[in-house]
Amino acid sequence: MGKKVYAIKEGFNSNTNEKIKDKLVDSWAECLKYVKGVKGAKYKSFEDVNEAKRFLTDSGDVLKKEDNNYPEDCLHIYVDGSYNDASEEYSYGIVAVLKDVVLYIESGVGKSDSTKNIRQIAGELEAAVKGCQYALSKGEKKVVIFHDYVGICYHATGFWDRKEESSKEYYKKMQELMLTGIEVIFVKVDSHTGDLFNELVDEKCKEKLSIQSDKTIEKWLLKKTITVGSEDVKQEILKIAPNGEKNIIVLDSDIKKNKDEIKAYEFNEIVTGTTRIRIATIDDIDSLVKLRIRLLKEANSNIENYDWNKYSDALKVFYSDSLIDGKVIAFLVEQNGNIVATSIICFYNITPLLYNLDGKMALLTDMYTIPEYRNKGFATTLLSNIMEHTKKMGYLKVVLNATDAGRKLYEKYGFKVVAGEMSYKFK
Repeated sequence: MGKKVYAIKEGFNSNTNEKIKDKLVDSWAECLKYVKGVKGAKYKSFEDVNEAKRFLTDSGDVLKKEDNNYPEDCLHIYVDGSYNDASEEYSYGIVAVLKDVVLYIESGVGKSDSTKNIRQIAGELEAAVKGCQYALSKGEKKVVIFHDYVGICYHATGFWDRKEESSKEYYKKMQELMLTGIEVIFVKVDSHTGDLFNELVDEKCKEKLSIQSDKTIEKWLLKKTITVGSEDVKQEILKIAPNGEKNIIVLDSDIKKNKDEIKAYEFNEIVTGTTRIRIATIDDIDSLVKLRIRLLKEANSNIENYDWNKYSDALKVFYSDSLIDGKVIAFLVEQNGNIVATSIICFYNITPLLYNLDGKMALLTDMYTIPEYRNKGFATTLLSNIMEHTKKMGYLKVVLNATDAGRKLYEKYGFKVVAGEMSYKFK
């Protein structure tokens, strides 16, 4: 047996009153000087100096979701586990998400074996393995695993010693999966803090063991929406939130077909210097809501005591639904990465007219530029692009309600005032 070396990742030198970090020492006596009585000290002994150096260079710091420094352009998988004391069973759960759309849900039950498993941790470890296996089955090259048990990361990477049989098996399986070439990024998310997808996987785990939950998902669906990739996923959510059906949006075959048709008229974004013109995605919903509310507050300065939070929630539901199924297309202007102007076109159908046999109509709305960015030609550029795009999609008529400030812009483009339209508002 060779001479041991000691790697001190975090310690303290009481003689110099300095923190010790990433230090190698040759003896236990010297190591003890820096770690004895030191709260949070991290150290380990090695017989191979290269292994000791690797321990010091491998970060034990886990990425945290609230820091927002993880990849967003790949599959996200939330994992969790639960345990039933009475039955000595554990459950596992995975929720796969891409761009805030739930694509896949899986949960299951296993029998706890005290020689191998560690209560609900066994389920969490199994979930992480199944999550990576799912990502590989879909041809993914990179996946983010969101977990609330830090051992999901530390056991997989070997940062923690593995004493239980379950953690040893987990390490072996995860190493085998990662050797296939898939990049696995571990991100910690605190449990029971209202994170939608983490709460979803938690409730699916409890459901499998008949453990009562706080019904967080059903409460969410009473006010907000969840977008899913299939009817199967919707049914999985309805098992834990039976009263939330109307707010679960399914990207079914009809909607996908509609999106494919829209893609045929795809708009190539325009980039000039620091200015970018593009079509909004569901990731832009918060910005669209803020701009819409700013527009209305400017146009209706006499409104008092209005519940703008309630209106904001209604807008989010509308945009979540309409942007996905193609009923609405929003054009945006970005300046130095900030959204500063917008215009929206809404599509609908009416009874066929003599001059419009398919009844396709379009409503132009929400033409708005933040005050400090006005008089730069953004509104004119937006109008030109959105009208050209609408024409390509086969719409022959566009209507709008113009403000006094915007009337000149629309008349210059060619819009005309048509008399004879009447309206009635129900009380």
